Amino acid sequence: MKIQDQQTKFNYTDIKGKVYPIYITSIGRCYITKLSSKTKKKYRQYLKEELARIICQELNVKYKNI
Repeated sequence: MKIQDQQTKFNYTDIKGKVYPIYITSIGRCYITKLSSKTKKKYRQYLKEELARIICQELNVKYKNI
């Protein structure tokens, strides 16, 4: 059984002002989903480790460095 990623209560705002919900994986990696302007396909943009660690601390999730 695959564990689903969870949407957090946090949001990420890019430099253009667009707001994205932040998702977290079972090992504490955080990402946002974007839509490619060329292919129109969804992709994950992972956040920097420092930010992911802060979010994990707020959510009481253990960050696992792999």
